[in-house]
Amino acid sequence: MAEYYSAELAQKVKRGMRESCLKGNAAGVKPILGYTLIDKKYKIDESEAIIVRKMFLDYKKGTTIKEIVDWLKSSGIRTHRGNYFTFGRVADLLRNQKYIGKCQYDGKIYDNIVPSIIDEKLFYQVQEKLQANKHKAARTKATEKFILSGKLVCAKCGELMTGESGTSKTGEVHLYYKCSRKKKCATHCSSHAVKKADIENSVYKAIIKALDDDAFISEVAAQAVEIHNGEIKESSVLKILKQQKAEIERKLNNITEAICNGIFNNQTQSKMVELSNLSNELQKQIAEEESRVIEPLQKQKVVTFLKSITKIIKSANKMESLENKKILFDLFIKEVIFDGKYFLIVMKTTDEPIISENEEKKETTRKKFELLRFGDPAGNRTRD
Repeated sequence: MAEYYSAELAQKVKRGMRESCLKGNAAGVKPILGYTLIDKKYKIDESEAIIVRKMFLDYKKGTTIKEIVDWLKSSGIRTHRGNYFTFGRVADLLRNQKYIGKCQYDGKIYDNIVPSIIDEKLFYQVQEKLQANKHKAARTKATEKFILSGKLVCAKCGELMTGESGTSKTGEVHLYYKCSRKKKCATHCSSHAVKKADIENSVYKAIIKALDDDAFISEVAAQAVEIHNGEIKESSVLKILKQQKAEIERKLNNITEAICNGIFNNQTQSKMVELSNLSNELQKQIAEEESRVIEPLQKQKVVTFLKSITKIIKSANKMESLENKKILFDLFIKEVIFDGKYFLIVMKTTDEPIISENEEKKETTRKKFELLRFGDPAGNRTRD
């Protein structure tokens, strides 16, 4: 009877949650930062939404999760339970689809429950960065050995190629990269392992060759300027803060007008005090952001910077040292797609769409590789 009652109760709970979702209700789930519950429905808390937008924008621009946690703590911002934010809690918030208006219950996604706080483009750019940073721990552990870890991608199946080592009968240690899917089962991928030194040296030389090409440098600089300056116009914390302050000022004007018309009570007074305090706080934040004005990039400065990097690395005592290679790889490379003979270097950009489906990513990788190949780590024929 107890088992029957438990199963029946589970079905009733699921049915109740499903019906609540269809009505656009919160289904008893406590709101995350940025939202409040009013009549069982999620509503945006503008004072917290500002914090959420700043977290997403800061992370996209390069601020680490630890730095965001430190900022939240120093600002006195806590969770709805009154606790300080932790690294894991902030990471979960940055991955939470509620911020783009999507809610998942019992395997189904509902988009009529939560109003969105974050633009979808910004959200997926952050997801891409979070995904890329997952491999940083592995790169740190192997920083002196496998400097392409987290970047080298198998063109056959689209999975990462990771570092491996083996010892021959003579006791000699061999280092190479191997497809992670093939490691799990040899029949899952037809790719072959590649010697660590061969692929790393070839990728390094390909980048140096590109940096010696004035036309290539000019094109990269132009794209960097376009992306950077476009982001300044497109999104900034300052713009958001000013929009929020304008909205609060509008509400204050409405209350003032109501008072002038003879409507004055404890509720209007407390609301006016609350909005005035929030307006003052926003003004302080606006002043802080205005002191951090980002200057637009100039193409010639980017060209000079890129050439100076090449000059410094070439003039180093050990031109092809592991440290110099790693600097270049981390600075320029998003991923290197390798099919066993040729490789394609995909340079970093801040405006690439995220591909959510793994199979779609593999198919895109295969098609992209058919269009452009670059380099041959075996030292054979190469094509620019």
